[in-house]
Amino acid sequence: MTMARSAASILFLLLLLATSAARAQGTLTVWTDKDAYSEGEMITVTVRIDNTSGDYMHLPASTTCQTEFRLETNGETTLDLRGQPCTADAITVDFPPGSWREWTWMLDTVALGIPETDGEHQVIGFFPGTEMADTTTISAEAFIGGQASVKVLNGVSDAELAPVIDSLNVEVLESRERSDGRTETWLIRGTSLSEAVATYAADPRFGFFERDFIPLNFVSVDTENASTLPRSGGEGVAELRIYPNPCHARCTLLLDGAGPGKLDVDIYDALGRRVHTLTLEGAASLPDLAPGLYFLALRDGGHPTDGHRRHGRPVVGRVLVGR
Repeated sequence: MTMARSAASILFLLLLLATSAARAQGTLTVWTDKDAYSEGEMITVTVRIDNTSGDYMHLPASTTCQTEFRLETNGETTLDLRGQPCTADAITVDFPPGSWREWTWMLDTVALGIPETDGEHQVIGFFPGTEMADTTTISAEAFIGGQASVKVLNGVSDAELAPVIDSLNVEVLESRERSDGRTETWLIRGTSLSEAVATYAADPRFGFFERDFIPLNFVSVDTENASTLPRSGGEGVAELRIYPNPCHARCTLLLDGAGPGKLDVDIYDALGRRVHTLTLEGAASLPDLAPGLYFLALRDGGHPTDGHRRHGRPVVGRVLVGR
């Protein structure tokens, strides 16, 4: 066999494999944790892909950008993951025959300032480069406000800044001194982020005035690790509301739904291995954990140390720890 014929044969096989992988399209489904949301309520979005074919399916992606979703209101995109930066690594998301994978995002609507209008909104899930897509509709009340990232320049007095603070009903969440001013994270209420940015982006009091960058990281569960994860479910099992989530290493977690008293909380990694135990009372600082998905469960069946019981069942939550 000549070298040219050998190269042609290899190219043919690669094209055949690529065609087969492309033909083995899965089924994509998107859903949310509720159908209707009140003002400022967190929205959880899940996208699932099932490989219902008898062939292996290989989808090109990166560590941080895999399946995606966007939020639309009256046909206009109000939240799009494609605005998020992706890592440059190239990976393949593999689906053996009959397998599945789920990606879940927890949207802090207060921080994101979404949606800006009451009514129906479409959540569209898809995997880029494929024909797989699905849409679900939710009803949500508007949150007028959100988090802004602001740089207050040197020489701007508190008196000069006060009218802006009052007009936007600002709560300063974080402030850091810089050589040429200070950078702050503002929580705005009563004025939409779009309007606030349009009004103050070019204001000479600010070096910048923009939407706060809030990474929309996903939690991923697939066929292989699902059976080993400590999961909530069943009658009497409460789900912890964890904020912030995703969280960076050594951040302080706030837990809602754990009940009164001090609690011993076991932390499990995505393989179901216990890696740490926390004692908390409403809030706790995470230990120095590697980036990844972790599950939290109350020790000893969910018995707070003050004697209260949570239906005799563990209370389970999950948190994504970033870098």
